[in-house]
Amino acid sequence: MKRGDWALLALYYAEQPLYPVHMQKILFLLSRAGADAVGDDFYDFQPWDYGPFSSQVYWDLEKAAEEGLVVIDASGRVRHYSLSPAGEAHAQELAKHLDPKMAEYLKRVTEWAKGLSFSDLVRAIYQRFPEYKTRSVFAD
Repeated sequence: MKRGDWALLALYYAEQPLYPVHMQKILFLLSRAGADAVGDDFYDFQPWDYGPFSSQVYWDLEKAAEEGLVVIDASGRVRHYSLSPAGEAHAQELAKHLDPKMAEYLKRVTEWAKGLSFSDLVRAIYQRFPEYKTRSVFAD
């Protein structure tokens, strides 16, 4: 599985559009819990303004949008991401080949993250991973 496929799977399990903070934190948690499953070419997260961040996540989402798999809605104050019909079909195929434990973990993490506000999500990540707070501009 390619690195960008994990972002598609996160969107697939979310069943709704996700904001950048959700994408970053879901994939970060996946990198921590499923390091063996995601492989060596996964996202490289660094401490940033609002916790763990990898610009590679956005590059992969932009590439997926160019391929017609992801829809990026930038009409509001903050962009959000969702799957196109082709992306939905592609992610559904990916999900069929995913290890059941990884699928269940990704579902749980996605459900948890999408249920939190920006502030609550960043705060929860900082609580569990304080080493990613070093460059924070987040006032909690």
